[in-house]
Amino acid sequence: MKYTILMRPNYNVAYHEAYVNMCQVELKSLLTAYNFLESEPTIQEVNKATYMTFESEVTLNANVLKSICRLSFFYALFQIVEKDLFKPILIEYAPDFEEDLSIRLKYNGKTNEVITRMMMNLALYHSDFFDEPHLKLLDPLCGKGTTLFEAMINGYDAYGVEKDKKHVADLGTYITRYIKDARFKHTNQRGKLIHNRKTIGETFELQYAKEKDQYKTGDLRELKVLRADTTNFEGAFRHNSMHLIVTDLPYGVQHSGKEKGEKTIGLSGLLDQGLTSWDLYLKKGGAIAISWNIYTDTRESLIQIFEDHGYIVMKDLEMSKLEHRVSQAITRDIIIAYKG
Repeated sequence: MKYTILMRPNYNVAYHEAYVNMCQVELKSLLTAYNFLESEPTIQEVNKATYMTFESEVTLNANVLKSICRLSFFYALFQIVEKDLFKPILIEYAPDFEEDLSIRLKYNGKTNEVITRMMMNLALYHSDFFDEPHLKLLDPLCGKGTTLFEAMINGYDAYGVEKDKKHVADLGTYITRYIKDARFKHTNQRGKLIHNRKTIGETFELQYAKEKDQYKTGDLRELKVLRADTTNFEGAFRHNSMHLIVTDLPYGVQHSGKEKGEKTIGLSGLLDQGLTSWDLYLKKGGAIAISWNIYTDTRESLIQIFEDHGYIVMKDLEMSKLEHRVSQAITRDIIIAYKG
């Protein structure tokens, strides 16, 4: 059977061509995970619409259809009945939140939520947990929460670490107001994380349910954000509890982290020290997706750090298609690593 996905319109001319190639990698990762990949997905331009076509020997099941809905570029799915005859496929899928959850909050330095969703999917389909219904995601450099909000849209529990006090305050204020407006049953609280009699940082926690019955029975989802140093937040979460780690490394060296004595450690140092801390929380079989500005450090250098920490980095030809220009000063790339 032949299927085609109408791709979501993308108006960012800076990396449109690269973005289409990235979407091919995303779809191929999904189909490979579910063992539905028969041939390479192909691209077709019809007027101003872009379609991505793929083949499967069997009918797509409900889990695959739901996963296709979650693709970063998904707009509509069709079965190709004849050469120029497309039959729409109705997919029953209702996300926990509307997509505007990750879009509304605007600020300088925000990562595009579509790329964030793609990174989340790439990590998911290179993990052992792609078909599990309830996942936990950690963003150890969460900023004002774009990755966490994308995780919430998918129904995941979302956990973040952020050093900037204002970022954490803005995140908490925004999500509290949003969830009230959406009339979700919820509780939220602020507090402090204390480990071995030492204050690690301040916390913001939110427990919520989409339906009242879920709230009454304790079927809750969780958002937890810790204001702390990403290289040192021992005791924040349960060890080996996270299925995915997805984060956007700082684009400028000035944000790359500090050692004692205010000595700059650079991006490689931040990743090296960060992985020592992050690895405590990632399950075996989980995966990490990171993005970074290639002008701050090389792909080879960061891959070596992952491998030194025992991770298996996806280094096939497909992964070379993930590099894309954002602006004159920023060209972003993505690394996916698996914890074996």
